[in-house]
Amino acid sequence: MSPAIFSKYPILETEKLSAYVGNNGSLRAVVQLPGGQRLNVVIVHLDPSDPHLRSCEFDKLRRIMEAYRAEPSILMGDTNTDPGNQDAKYLINGGWELVRSEGIDNIFVLSNQAWQAEPICFATNIYNPDCFVDTWISDHKPVGAILSFYGYQNPLSPSVSPTPSPVDNYNYDTAP
Repeated sequence: MSPAIFSKYPILETEKLSAYVGNNGSLRAVVQLPGGQRLNVVIVHLDPSDPHLRSCEFDKLRRIMEAYRAEPSILMGDTNTDPGNQDAKYLINGGWELVRSEGIDNIFVLSNQAWQAEPICFATNIYNPDCFVDTWISDHKPVGAILSFYGYQNPLSPSVSPTPSPVDNYNYDTAP
């Protein structure tokens, strides 16, 4: 699998992380948001068969993303780990918070950021107007969320969602 990032906003830089974070594919991009703010997006496909190697990949991810703690950052993709696994807990203990999960596919954000998430609905029933159609192009069910980051950091918890002013609120559609 080769991960890809598509954005309606300009992509300022990209970096292949596969040399550090597994051979299945990992990519980081910096997207310039309206108003000039930067969003770090990391897409991963971690090792599906070797739990020890996957633990090392999680450790590398956590270390790489330390440099981006002051900016809105999203980590998403096929982590081959369910949210209750020790690797996911290691990431969470390192300052990340799980936004959405569908089996072994996950979306995380840094927990020191003020954010709010609205799930994206995927369904095989094309008659549901509130959902996107799941076209079954993968062996995984899709997972997605509309994320809103606010223009300040919330020291209490991202789950304590302030009411943002429209200028401070940016929405990002994410669906690995």
